[in-house]
Amino acid sequence: MIKEKDQYHLLMENLPDGFAYHKMVLDSSRKPLDYVFLEVNSSFEAIIGHPRENIIGKKMTEILPLVKGIKLDLLNVFDQVAATGQSIHFQQYFDLQDRWYEITAYSDQPGYLAVFFHDISENKQVLEVFQEKTLLLSNLLISIPDLVFFKDNQGVYLGCNPEFARFVNRGIPDIIGFTDYDFFSKEIADFFREQDRIMIERGEPRHNEEWITYPDGSRSLIDTFKAPLRDADGRVIGLLGVSRDISERKQVNDLLQQTRQNYETFFNKIDDFLFVLDEQGNIIHTNATVIDRLGYTREELFGKSVLMVHPPERREEAGRIVGEMLNGTAKFCPVPIITKSGVQIPVETRVSHGIWDGKPVIFGVTKDISKIKLSEEKFSKLFYLNPSACGLSDLDDRKYIEVNEAFYTLLGFDKDEVIGKTAYDLGIFTTETARSTILTKADRNGKITNAEADLKAKNGDIKHVLLSAENIYVQDKRYRFTVVQDITEHKQAEEALRESAAMKTKATIAQKTLQNIIGTLSSIIDIKDPFTAGHQVRVAQLATALAKKMNLSDEQVGYLQIAATLHDIAKLYVPSEILSRPGKLLPLEYQVIQLHVERGYAILKSIDFPGPVAQIAYQHHERIDGSGYPRGLKDSEILPEAKILEVADVVEAMTSHRPYRPALGIDKALEEISQNRGILYDPEVVDACLALFKEKGFKFDESASN
Repeated sequence: MIKEKDQYHLLMENLPDGFAYHKMVLDSSRKPLDYVFLEVNSSFEAIIGHPRENIIGKKMTEILPLVKGIKLDLLNVFDQVAATGQSIHFQQYFDLQDRWYEITAYSDQPGYLAVFFHDISENKQVLEVFQEKTLLLSNLLISIPDLVFFKDNQGVYLGCNPEFARFVNRGIPDIIGFTDYDFFSKEIADFFREQDRIMIERGEPRHNEEWITYPDGSRSLIDTFKAPLRDADGRVIGLLGVSRDISERKQVNDLLQQTRQNYETFFNKIDDFLFVLDEQGNIIHTNATVIDRLGYTREELFGKSVLMVHPPERREEAGRIVGEMLNGTAKFCPVPIITKSGVQIPVETRVSHGIWDGKPVIFGVTKDISKIKLSEEKFSKLFYLNPSACGLSDLDDRKYIEVNEAFYTLLGFDKDEVIGKTAYDLGIFTTETARSTILTKADRNGKITNAEADLKAKNGDIKHVLLSAENIYVQDKRYRFTVVQDITEHKQAEEALRESAAMKTKATIAQKTLQNIIGTLSSIIDIKDPFTAGHQVRVAQLATALAKKMNLSDEQVGYLQIAATLHDIAKLYVPSEILSRPGKLLPLEYQVIQLHVERGYAILKSIDFPGPVAQIAYQHHERIDGSGYPRGLKDSEILPEAKILEVADVVEAMTSHRPYRPALGIDKALEEISQNRGILYDPEVVDACLALFKEKGFKFDESASN
C-alpha cells in the first residue's frame, strides 16, 4: 500500500501538468464554502508562483488572492462541480507565466476535488496562426475573381467562394451538399464528374478547358485546374478546383492567330520577292515567291548570305549597293537575281531597317521588272514606227531626249538639232501664248488630247496639227510623251469647204451648190475610207425612210437627209492607216476616231445649212441612257432627228463589211436594236425600223450608194 502511494506521489510529481487536490469545506447544509489544498505537484507550484509548503493545508480563499493575473472566479467554477458532480473544462490565461492553461476539475469522491492544469500555450499560438491564415484564405477566396470550389470524392460540394456562387446563381449554403447535376445540364455534369474521377483516380493535379452554357443561353470557355485534397495519411478525400473564364482570351488568341494567318497569306501572295535578313545580311525568312520562283528550298536559303541569289560575278557590286541604300545614298539595286537553275531575272531591289520577332533586321523587297522591260521594248516599237511625229522629253527641264523619224520629216530638223533642246529652243510654236496655253494644260492635267495648234517648221512653213501629250514614269523618272498629227491638208479642205459655202448667191444656185458640196464631200470620205464607201448614203436612205415612217415634216426630213449624208465628214482628219486597220485600235487611235464627231460639228456649224444639221450630226453617237459620246447626252437632250440617225447608223454599220470584221447581216442588226430598245435607242425609232424591214421589206439601194 505504501509502495503504491509512493508510486502515486512519484507520478504526480513528475506529471508535466499542474495538479492540485482539495478537500471541500461544507456548511451546515452541506454546501461547499471553501477548498483546502491537500496535495499539489511541482508543476502547480510553478503555475501559481508559490512553494508547496505555503500551499498545503491552506484554503483556496487564502491562496487565490496571492496569485497574480487570474481574472476568473475559480471558486465559483469549482462550486459548479461540487453542485453538479460533473467535471468541467475551461481555459485560463496566467499573467505570471504568460501562458494559457486548459483546466479540468472533477470530484473523484464526495467532499474532494481534483484539478489539472494543462499548458496549451503552443496549441493556442498554432490555433491563432491557423485562424489568421484561415481568415486570410477566406478573404482571398472572397476577393479572388476566379471560381474556387471544394468537392469530396463523390462530387458533393464542400465549399466555394462567392464568385463560384454567383456563377451558378446560388447562395453558398445552397451549394454545399449538392452536386454538379443540381446546377448544370446532364451533359456538362457528366463531363465534370468524369474529369473529377480521372483526377481523383490518378491522384495528380489536372487541367482542362470546357465550354459552359449559361441559363440565358450564352456560352463561355472555362479553364479549370483541379488538385487532390488529402487527409493526414495522404489519402485523397476530395478535390480543390479553380476555374477561370477565358472566352475573351480565347477570342484574342484566335484573333491573333487569324491575323498571323492573314499576314502569312498576304506575305506569301505578293508577287515581289520578299526577304528578311539579319544584320549580317543572312536570310532568316522569305515569302513563297522566293522559294517557288528561285527553286531553292528553305533549308538551302535560310542562314545563308542574301548575295547567293545574285550572279557570282556581280555579288560584290550588289553588296556595295545594298550598303549605299542603307546609308541613304542609293535608292535601289539593279543587279539581277538568279534562279537555282541559272536563269537571271531583271529586278529592282529596295531595302530598309525593321524589327522581326523583336530583333533588328533588314527587309528586302525585290521587284521583277521583266514585264517593264518588255513594255519598254513595245513602247520603243510604237514610238519609232509611229507614222505621226513623236517626241519624248524630260519633264524637269523639258528637253527632248528622243524623237522619231516622223518628227524630223514633219518639221525638217536634223537629230543633232533637236536632242537636248526644248520646243522653245527650236521655235516650233508660232506664238508664245499658244505654247504657254498647251504646256499649262498638260502640266495641270498630266495629259492633253487632240489640241489644235500651229507649228512652224525649220523652213518657216506652218503646220496645222493635232497635239496629244501625256506624262509617263520610267523608274521614278518623269517624262512627257508627245504625239503630233499633221492635219494641214484637212484644214485646207475645210477652208475650201467654207469658201465654197460662202460663194452662194441665189437661193436656187446655193441649194444646187450645197447639194454638189454634200455629194462631193461624201465622195471624198468614201475615197478616204474605201472600206466603208457608201456608208453615209445608205444611212441617209434609212434615216429618210424612218423619218417619213414616223411622220416627220418635210422640212425635218430634209435636215436629217443632209445631216445623215455628212455625219462622218470629219473622218477626213483620221489617218487612213487607222481607218483601214484590221485589228484592235490602240487607246490613242480610238480617241482620234472619236474626235471625228467634234471635228464634224466644227465643220458643219460653220456652214449656213437650213435647220439644225450640225447638231443632228453632232449627236449621232449619243445614246438615250447617257452612255454615248462626245457629251453623254440623255433622252430628252437628244434631237428627234439625231435619235433616228443613231439607229440608222448602227443598222447600216452592222450590215456592212468593215476592215476588222465581215458584215454581220440585217438579222444581227435588228437583234441589236431590239435588245437595247429603250436602253440605248429610242423605242419609237426602233419600232419604226423593225416595221420598215419586217413589214415593208425595206432594202438599201446599192446603186444609189455606188
